Amino acid sequence: MARIAVVSAEGARALDAQTIATLPESYALMRRAALAAAEWLHARPGRRAAVFVGPGNNGGDGWLIAG
Repeated sequence: MARIAVVSAEGARALDAQTIATLPESYALMRRAALAAAEWLHARPGRRAAVFVGPGNNGGDGWLIAG
């Protein structure tokens, strides 16, 4: 089983800021997150997913994952 790192909200904000600083635009970060989520899901045959999003940045991530 793969290990998943758990970080605090403050740690997640710091990681986001660090990643955003290395990318040319925020859309690239959303696309990167969506691709990673889709690859994870597709690597597990038989799994299904529903994407529920609201307004804001996570809504954009969800929209790309569902696409």
